Amino acid sequence: MVEIVISVAAKVAEYLVDSIIRPLGYLVNYHRNITDLNQRIDSLHLARERLQVPVDEANRQGDEIFPGVQEWQTYAEGIIQKRNDFNEDERKASKSCFYLKSRYQLSKQAEKQAAEIVDKIQEAHNFGDRVSYRPPPPPPPFISSASFKDYGAFQSRESTFNQIMEALRNEDMRMIGVWGMGGVGKTTLVKQVAQQAEEDKLFHKVVMVLHISQTPNIAEIQEKIARMLGLKFEVKEDRAGRLRQRLKREEKILVILDDIWGKLELGEIGIPYRDDHKGEDEAWNLFKKTAGDSVERPELRPIAVDVAKKCDGLPVAIVTIANALRGESVHVWENALEELRRSAPTNIRGVSKDVYSCLELSYNHLESDEVKSLFLLCGVLGLGDIYMDFLLLYAMGLNLFKGFFSWEKAANKLITLVENLKGSSLLLDDEDRGNERFSSLFSMTRLSECMMLNCTRISLKCKNIDELPQGLTPFSKTPKKLTVLDLSGVSLKPSPSSLGFLLNLRTLCLNRCVLEDIAVIGHLERLQVLSLACSHIYQLPKEMMKLSDLRVLDLRYCFSLKVIPQNLIFSLSRLEYLSMKGSVNIEWEAEGFNSGERINACLSELKHLSGLRTLELEVSNPSLLPEDDVLFDNLTLTRYSIVIGDSWRPYDEEKAIARLPNDYEYKASRRLRLDGVKSLHVVNRFSKLLKRSQVVQLWRLNDTKHVVYELDEDGFPQVKYLCIWSCPTMQYILHSTSVEWVPPRNTFCMLEELFLTSLSNLEAVCHGPILMGSFGNLRIVRVSHCERLKYVFSLPTQHGRESAFPQLQSLSLRVLPKLISFYTTRSSGIPESATFFNQQVAFPALEYLHVENLDNVRALWHNQLSADSFSKLKHLHVASCNKILNVFPLSVAKALVQLEDLCILSCEALEVIVVNEDEDEDEDETTPLFLFPKLTSFTLESLHQLKRFYSGRFASRWPLLKELKVCNCDKVEILFQEIGLEGELDNKIQQSLFLVEKVCV
Repeated sequence: MVEIVISVAAKVAEYLVDSIIRPLGYLVNYHRNITDLNQRIDSLHLARERLQVPVDEANRQGDEIFPGVQEWQTYAEGIIQKRNDFNEDERKASKSCFYLKSRYQLSKQAEKQAAEIVDKIQEAHNFGDRVSYRPPPPPPPFISSASFKDYGAFQSRESTFNQIMEALRNEDMRMIGVWGMGGVGKTTLVKQVAQQAEEDKLFHKVVMVLHISQTPNIAEIQEKIARMLGLKFEVKEDRAGRLRQRLKREEKILVILDDIWGKLELGEIGIPYRDDHKGEDEAWNLFKKTAGDSVERPELRPIAVDVAKKCDGLPVAIVTIANALRGESVHVWENALEELRRSAPTNIRGVSKDVYSCLELSYNHLESDEVKSLFLLCGVLGLGDIYMDFLLLYAMGLNLFKGFFSWEKAANKLITLVENLKGSSLLLDDEDRGNERFSSLFSMTRLSECMMLNCTRISLKCKNIDELPQGLTPFSKTPKKLTVLDLSGVSLKPSPSSLGFLLNLRTLCLNRCVLEDIAVIGHLERLQVLSLACSHIYQLPKEMMKLSDLRVLDLRYCFSLKVIPQNLIFSLSRLEYLSMKGSVNIEWEAEGFNSGERINACLSELKHLSGLRTLELEVSNPSLLPEDDVLFDNLTLTRYSIVIGDSWRPYDEEKAIARLPNDYEYKASRRLRLDGVKSLHVVNRFSKLLKRSQVVQLWRLNDTKHVVYELDEDGFPQVKYLCIWSCPTMQYILHSTSVEWVPPRNTFCMLEELFLTSLSNLEAVCHGPILMGSFGNLRIVRVSHCERLKYVFSLPTQHGRESAFPQLQSLSLRVLPKLISFYTTRSSGIPESATFFNQQVAFPALEYLHVENLDNVRALWHNQLSADSFSKLKHLHVASCNKILNVFPLSVAKALVQLEDLCILSCEALEVIVVNEDEDEDEDETTPLFLFPKLTSFTLESLHQLKRFYSGRFASRWPLLKELKVCNCDKVEILFQEIGLEGELDNKIQQSLFLVEKVCV
């Protein structure tokens, strides 16, 4: 009994001692714990910086960051941001009456926090560089412009779509077939089906493989499906088995295989599966719509119906035949029907005899031999993408355009003939926006023998040939009349001397070749087109000076090219097209050397090419430019892409913003970039080009304060895309108050996209009066990292009229610490109101708005905006605007009915999202209803002062909301509270972030 008492007493004593010693330890070790915590936070900061490096790289590569890494970053950011709060608490504790109690609490908290941070730092070390994963690529956009958009829609299209969607919703349905001849719109239809299936969440995954074609490549199909699923085949064996296993992991998956011509073994691919034809009326309706109502005449209708039947339901055949016979007499129709009946094409898999007869008749009805020859040339190039540039190279070599010897005129002729073929439905537009390419419906192997009776050229396509057979001289026995030779992708070391026998050669393509000595081409004196794009070649031969008839020289992306002999360019006096894009290692000679001392060509040779119309040039060293200021003034260029300065430096975050969008890369025909030019005098050498350029990029200019006036007094009337990056002396883009000069009426009248970043001295985009209409075509504006920028525009308006940006669709303003207002009409630059967007500016077309790190902005919107301003806004992101107390006035919030995505992050002072600025309104009498009918995503993160969505009683509806994220909002106690439109505002409702309207059943 005594032992039990002693044991219990000892245990009690142990707890008593521990309860006394531990608090004393917190007091005694107070300074050590505080110091230790600060050191741990410093270590956490370093760990965060180290982790940020692979995270940034992953973001640049488009990878997804692991959720655990994101959570770690959020934790670290929160701890680092709270350090100041903790230190402030420590300072206050030293002055408090409850000094010991505060020290005890802070010391205990510091010890606990430091231990936790140690674990988090170890967790960051465990991440290493594995912070992300490569997501499966998104499927191609399902809905795009229909290839046969001019055909009109069959009446059954909508019903067919609905039938397919109904079948997809049927749980017992395992396979659906969509049947029809080529061109009826099956691809467009199933793209729409896939899009709708994704929107309706019918499947967890939708995979679509286009263009299976007549000869399906099983490995390629497997690769495409695997890529969309994020599956990698490490070995070639048992791909079907691995793909089958991966597909079975998906609970519900839709696999669409397009353009199947025959039986396809799904099991061989690895796709697991279980074991009324369109009426003729719609084909006839399409035929009648195209041919005209005259086909309903009694004497013509029976013949027209038989002709339409011969088209076998194929819109390509229907439209081409109907177009060819539109308005013709009965005799012509009868003859056409007889031709269709007599036609006897060879048996071609996947194409019916009647359809082929229609295609042959369509070919015979093409309006000229030129367009027929072009169609046959497209057939030689085969199915798939056909690039306009390459087609022009071949067409010139084959002399398809009789009497058109100029490259520019031949290009215009080609465009005309291509449009003719598109109008005849024998060529299709490429669906990728901006690319100058199209697709041929037929390869030469699918043209009937009738079309090839007079064949004058043969194409033998052989893949995977690295070099020509040794010991052979293939060109010595080649027909003397050969005019086009394309050996792209072949290693020609050494170049065959027999090339010199091809004396009639007009086009020679040696793209992607490994080349050594190609002096033999000097014998090809009739050569008009020479393309060496992407080839490995160190030096151009001086023998090229003999090519006096050369019109086209393509040296794009010849990275190894360094030597161009002196006077070589000068000697090519008939050159119309010269491209050296990406060939940045050419060792141009500087001006001033005696001709005897020079080895390489100098840039001044270009000014002697009076016929040059297209020039693509990149010069890394501006000092190599001639000093006479007439290099480009003497040239009559219609297309150019000129880069002066270092164009190959890796992009950082700011520079990435300045990259050209795809549509300008392809559509803009006049582009100029000046990078690192130190002197305004050098910049002025490009004044003529600046006036005509559609894309202008000004990077790292050190001697320019104002773009307009100093660089172009005419106000850049042609520019559509303007990017200015890292110009430390730039103060205004347009400044019209410091000189006696009034900007012209067309100043930036065509400007569509404006990018300004890292301009440390910029105070405003425009300062001073300009005429109405300037900047009226702006569609995209992005401004970032301009430390002194106070307002974006300072544009005095006449008679107080509202200034609108009617075309502006996207506005991004980031890291602008002194920015006060977007717009001011006072010459002093001081805005009339404290709001960022005031009643003087309207954005009727704006869809995307991103504002971030605007430290000087206290309120974003004025409460009396025009009715249509911001009415089309779809995406709004507000981040790190630490002085704003609210996001919207009540009137603005009610107008955002198109809003789809709302994201508000890290605004330290933000208390409510919506505020009622009308103090006279009695909120007890009127309960506002916030309706966001299209909002699907809503994010509130790191808003430590946020309490409520709206300061008073309200109701809200969010019918399409799919994603709601509320994170690190410390003062939010209740997320949602359901209320009626009438009743008292009780305490529970006051504490709720959102109030939603109660639905009475």
